[in-house]
Amino acid sequence: MLRKVGLVVVLATVWWSVSGARHAGAVDGVEVYRWRLENASGGTVEASEDGGRTWRVIGRVVRPAVATAVGFTASRWGRAGTVVASGANAVHVKVGEAADGRGLIFSVWPRGAPWAPHGILTDIPGGRGIFGGRYSAFVGNEVLAEGPDGLRPVAGWVPTVGARLWVVVRRPARYPTEVEFENRFGGLIRARYPDGAEELLGVVLRPVAGVGRFEGTQYVGIGRVRANHPGVIDISTSPVGQVGGFQIIPRDHAHSPELVGAVLGTQWMVVGPLNPLDPSPQGTAPLFSAFIAPRYDPDDLLDEEEWQRRVAERFLVLCRVDAGPWTLFPPLVGRRDDALLRVTHIKILMPVWSR
Repeated sequence: MLRKVGLVVVLATVWWSVSGARHAGAVDGVEVYRWRLENASGGTVEASEDGGRTWRVIGRVVRPAVATAVGFTASRWGRAGTVVASGANAVHVKVGEAADGRGLIFSVWPRGAPWAPHGILTDIPGGRGIFGGRYSAFVGNEVLAEGPDGLRPVAGWVPTVGARLWVVVRRPARYPTEVEFENRFGGLIRARYPDGAEELLGVVLRPVAGVGRFEGTQYVGIGRVRANHPGVIDISTSPVGQVGGFQIIPRDHAHSPELVGAVLGTQWMVVGPLNPLDPSPQGTAPLFSAFIAPRYDPDDLLDEEEWQRRVAERFLVLCRVDAGPWTLFPPLVGRRDDALLRVTHIKILMPVWSR
């Protein structure tokens, strides 16, 4: 088994190096659904689950985007023309590069977002629809603008009132059932697949020991993915309406200016490549592109044992305390520096996609 896993790791490393897939790019594979919106006041937000044959309205645009903005630090690792962050409280799309290397972006916001000074404001609640609900996109999904000449990628696009934007949400064809983190220094990160195969993805350089007040966690439930972008997996440990959670971040991004607290704080797990001489994994699949999204339904846990039956098309994060059985996280709200000190393993259960 160790020889088999080692061979998988070597082949995966070679594949990533020759493909040049160090940055978050367009996701090829299986279409899950698609959505589109009209960049105009009162414009519709629509979703389709049959390849665009039929559509249903899931929301309205309250305010259109009229300009781009300089994005967050990790947007530098995304590819222009794609979703560069998918969250329960925002969707960010990269259209170009700013002078300082960060991305030029436009954003799509949920209803009543007080932090939304620019971009497209919708009436869709946070944690629903395209914001952590059934129609969440993956980092790297291509975004298209519809104009007189048809559809074209939004790379280089300047927001135009009245334009219609399309996102075809695709997932990789080969998709794991779970991703597990050993929550200790040097702990292994593993992906497991439906056919029983296992792949080593990296190592834990700093375990997570606490939880903190991460914005947006109030829109999703306990043990849910709040956001994914080229520099973070954000996990909620708080009930809906309350704030609390932790983050998984790549090695180099831990030293970004806005994450200066991650060096000393307990609320961040820092991860790196298997070989310490290899590049930091920001912007790469499967942790920081293409595979993880804030997709859940507040009613998908029918009872406490539902997660063991794995029947839902959603993400759920579980833990082991003192190497015990897998369990749901307890409610953890606000900042608690030692709340996860006894957590020895963390696992992201991936969706079981229907055909």
